[in-house]
Order: sequence, then structure tokens, then C-alpha cells
Amino acid sequence: MRPQIGSDTWLKLDVEGGEYEIVPVLLKSTPRLRLITMEIHEFNLRGDSLLRLLRESGYSIAGDTNAGCTIAACL
Repeated sequence: MRPQIGSDTWLKLDVEGGEYEIVPVLLKSTPRLRLITMEIHEFNLRGDSLLRLLRESGYSIAGDTNAGCTIAACL
């Protein structure tokens, strides 16, 4: 059974590269999450596309995006 995710949720992802598949699905299929924190793997190869998707979905980004470390996306 898939857990229910409400709009007042802080979602922490540590999925070892799965963020590129999970985040787009979450943004399409769940209520708008208040806060998402995640570690972005392969940042120098694909990280910009994930950050762009989050920004286009209304999130602001905080964290060290230059190093590809943990970031937080907030509504």
C-alpha cells in the first residue's frame, strides 16, 4: 500500500539516485508538499534538470547546489 502524503508534509528523500524518477511523479500525483529535502546524486550530470523542475513547480531552493549536496525545496 502506498502511504498518503498530505500538503503539510516535510518529505526527506535519500534514495541513492532515485530522486530523478521519484520527484517528477510526486509533483504530478500528490498535493503540493511544503518542504522536500534530498541528497542529489550525479548532480553534475543531471542535477540542473531536477532543480529546474522544482522551481517550475513553485519551489525555492536552498542548500549547496554547487556541490550537489543536500538541498531543500520549499513552497
